[in-house]
Formats: sequence, C-alpha cells, structure tokens
Amino acid sequence: MGELRKVKFSLAVPGLSMMDYDADNLEVGAEKMKERDGFFHCFGNRSTWDAENSCWRTDSVGIVEETETGKVHEVYPETITFIK
Repeated sequence: MGELRKVKFSLAVPGLSMMDYDADNLEVGAEKMKERDGFFHCFGNRSTWDAENSCWRTDSVGIVEETETGKVHEVYPETITFIK
C-alpha cells in the first residue's frame, strides 16, 4: 500500500450545529464537531434506511483513521480537508 494522505476531519454531519446533536449536553456536539488529524484511506458508500421516505439511501463516505487514537471512522466527504 502507498503512503496515506494526511487530513483534518470531523465527525459532524454537514449542516448541523452543536445544538442539533444534544441541546442538553453540549459536550456531545463539541466532540462531534472537533477538528481531528488523521490519515485518509479511501472513499466508499454507506446504505442507510430512510424511514421518512421508506427507502434505502446511499451516501458517500470517507474512510479516515484518526491519528491520536487509531480509530477508523466513516465521515462525510464535506468534513475532510486534505493536507499538503
């Protein structure tokens, strides 16, 4: 495998604010929106059930490994910034 690209990313859902995660516990939102360092692995697809429209929805996700913890996350592409 080639060298992985360095990125900055968050676990946030694009368009949501801290209050949208848990208005009673702002730490949940702050943790989701925190900028993290990581390594980009690849882009992929994730299927989720859309209960409102009663159908499956496919979203693009980035597979990113968090530098600090080594955890691998599926994140929205909009939350990934590639570092030169």
